[in-house]
Amino acid sequence: MSVTASIPLKPMRGVRAEKQEEVLSIINKYDTNKKADIRKRAICLVNLITANRPSEMVRLKVSDLDLESRTILVMLKKQGEMKEKRLTLECVKSVQKYIQSSGLSGDDYFVGAADRWGNYKNRMITERSYNRLIHEWLGFAPYTLRKTQITHMHRKKADLATIAKQQ
Repeated sequence: MSVTASIPLKPMRGVRAEKQEEVLSIINKYDTNKKADIRKRAICLVNLITANRPSEMVRLKVSDLDLESRTILVMLKKQGEMKEKRLTLECVKSVQKYIQSSGLSGDDYFVGAADRWGNYKNRMITERSYNRLIHEWLGFAPYTLRKTQITHMHRKKADLATIAKQQ
């Protein structure tokens, strides 16, 4: 008898993955020159590409981004360690535009707070606020971005070690 046969499987409910192309098309509706849209697009792309948890997104500082090498250092709260993740060129360009338009510096929170016109305030927002923002912007929970990226990687035949690095 196999080990899995003796362990009852628990049905999992939760956030479903969306098609990455569809998620990107929703994110790209914010590809405008409005300050608020620039912020939204950069944050959503970073969340999608890195598959970060909301707890990781709200703690990111601008200094955690190395745009020249297209990487980001993320504190994995669950594992208690720093992890380097890769960014796409499109994501880097969006982040550069956000940093420039909002005048961000290294000590600023990447997500931070903003008024309804997109004026940035250097203050860490709560995970609950972050969840609400992403749902308002995209129409689904931020965890969907994580599931979508992991599922996309799996469909593109990424090896399990690479996918695990996104966790």
